[in-house]
Formats: sequence, structure tokens, C-alpha cells
Amino acid sequence: MKEKHENLWIAQRQGRAKDSNDRTQDSVLKMMAMAGEGDVTERLKELNIVPLAISYEYDPCDFLKAKELQQKRDDEHFQKSPE
Repeated sequence: MKEKHENLWIAQRQGRAKDSNDRTQDSVLKMMAMAGEGDVTERLKELNIVPLAISYEYDPCDFLKAKELQQKRDDEHFQKSPE
């Protein structure tokens, strides 16, 4: 990525819009930092990571997401059905 000066969008995790938890998983950053030699902090700085937030005025799946969150909250054994 660094040598080619390419941009990259990281899909952080499934369902992040459901609970407004927009934190990047540590494991994603660790995997990116492992691709190189030297200090991990310096490698991450070289990637020039920029936080970005996208806001949608309308989410066509909001009813389904709300239903799933309700089921997870009410049933500790809830399993999402395969799509």
C-alpha cells in the first residue's frame, strides 16, 4: 500500500452500525503492522491511517438490525440465522 500510494477502506467488523460502536478492532491494526520490519509504531505511522465516519440518512436494513439487537438482548443463546 505504501509503495503504490493506494488508498484502502477497512470494513472493521460486521454489525458496527447496529450499536454505533465505531472503534477499529485492535487485531486489524496489528495485522497491518505485522507486514514489515522494525518498530510497530513507525510502521503504523507510515500507513497514514485516517479515521473516517460515514453517516447514512436512511438505512434500508434498520428494522432488521433493530430486531436482531432485541433478540440478542433478550435471549443469551440467540444465533443469527444463515442468510
